[in-house]
Amino acid sequence: ELHPDFIKKALKNFKTDENLAGVGGIIEELTDENITFRRRKLKGEAAEVNQEYYTNKLMMGGLYKRKAIEKVGYFSNPNLHSYEESDIGYRLISAGFKLKRVQFKMIKHKGDKTSSFNIFVSRWKSRYLWGCGEFLRYNLFKTTFFKVVNELRIYLGVLIWWTIFSILIILKNSYLNTLKYFLSFTGVLLFFLLVKKRSITEFLYSIFSWNLTALGLVLGFFKHKKYEYRTIEFKKIK
Repeated sequence: ELHPDFIKKALKNFKTDENLAGVGGIIEELTDENITFRRRKLKGEAAEVNQEYYTNKLMMGGLYKRKAIEKVGYFSNPNLHSYEESDIGYRLISAGFKLKRVQFKMIKHKGDKTSSFNIFVSRWKSRYLWGCGEFLRYNLFKTTFFKVVNELRIYLGVLIWWTIFSILIILKNSYLNTLKYFLSFTGVLLFFLLVKKRSITEFLYSIFSWNLTALGLVLGFFKHKKYEYRTIEFKKIK
């Protein structure tokens, strides 16, 4: 649900900054029945006490300037199952524009009230989890590539871990000690993650979601694109 005053307040920011391409506000998450949306709700509540700031992307959407969208060619790549906000954000930033998160409410969001596991099953079936791999592939050989790598660093790190682990398992007769050190180091990292999360449930959720999304990244990266994106055209309505 869009907050009734958001558009009016957001428009004022464009008048004071010519390079501003998009404005996002505070997302009020109404669902806390599962970890997925409980995290989002806590993040939204924390945002209400922070200062306004510039950002690389406007997650959950925002109000965008038409001229800025025209300059970067198109609003949303139809080949992406997710990460649309990051895609448009990085293209706008690379074109010299800015995005801003302001301190007034933008929307009320009603998330899925099912379990976190069912949410991931649904996201897998819809290929939502493939989006990060699609996003990475479409930024190959572009100036935005390393920004994308930084955003996906956790999932890429998981893939690197599985690659090293698989190689050491295959060559364990020659690198048994290396395998032991590697697993010991992994155990230390997992311990610190558990301490940081302060919850077994949160810890297991993170491990599960990271691994499943990493698998989605691989599948999305090698998926053949279905659509060619085109430059948008705006027409005035008489």
